[in-house]
Amino acid sequence: KEQASSGSEWDSVSKLSKSNLGCKYVWSTVCPNSLCCSGFVSHTLKSSGVSVSRLKAAGFSQVSSWAKVSSISNLQKGDLVFFRSPSSSRVSHTGIYIGGGEFIHAASGKGKVVISDINSNYYTSNFVVGRRPNY
Repeated sequence: KEQASSGSEWDSVSKLSKSNLGCKYVWSTVCPNSLCCSGFVSHTLKSSGVSVSRLKAAGFSQVSSWAKVSSISNLQKGDLVFFRSPSSSRVSHTGIYIGGGEFIHAASGKGKVVISDINSNYYTSNFVVGRRPNY
C-alpha cells in the first residue's frame, strides 16, 4: 500500500535532509562532515526515527517492508529514489524525493549533498524504483 508520511513527519525529514546541503561527499562514509549517497539516506532515516541498518543503495532499494513506487510520477515527499548508472542495470545511487520534481542526494559528481531535478534526462533514464519508508 502506498501511503504518504504525515505532514509533521515529512517536515522533520525535510529539515534533517536539507541541513546536510553542501556537506562533502566521501565514498562509503556517514559522519557529520562527510557522507556518501547511502550514508546520507541512512543518517537522515535514523535521525528521523526510522530503525534501519546501514545499507548500500542497492540494499535500501530491496527493503520489502517499504511500499514500492514504480514510477517517478507516483513519488511523494519523503520517498527514497534509486538509480542505476547508464552502463549497468544494478542500483548504484539513492536520494530522497522532496517534492516539486526535486530530490536531495550526496552526489559524487558534485562532491557534496545537492538538490537535483529528478525530471532531467539523466535521472529519468536511469530511475529504477522508489521506496516509501515507514516514517
